[in-house]
Amino acid sequence: MPPPPTCLHIADMIEAGYEVNHRTREGPQVGFILRRSEIGGEGRGMHEVPLDVCGADTRAQSDTLCSRICRTSSGSAASQGR
Repeated sequence: MPPPPTCLHIADMIEAGYEVNHRTREGPQVGFILRRSEIGGEGRGMHEVPLDVCGADTRAQSDTLCSRICRTSSGSAASQGR
């Protein structure tokens, strides 16, 4: 599967020497993780995850996926035929 176009643009900016600050809006994902945590804690023996940890979880996932895509895209959008 080819990397999403946004990641290719980010890889190009990094190659051009820009410092990139990746930000996301993870509200729906945080809510999903929080609800999953609540359901798991309702007599199912799982601990509930605090809201700030849910936010950190989504940021870590997003950063990891973006980094992985940038690394596997050969670092250049030109290599992807653009």
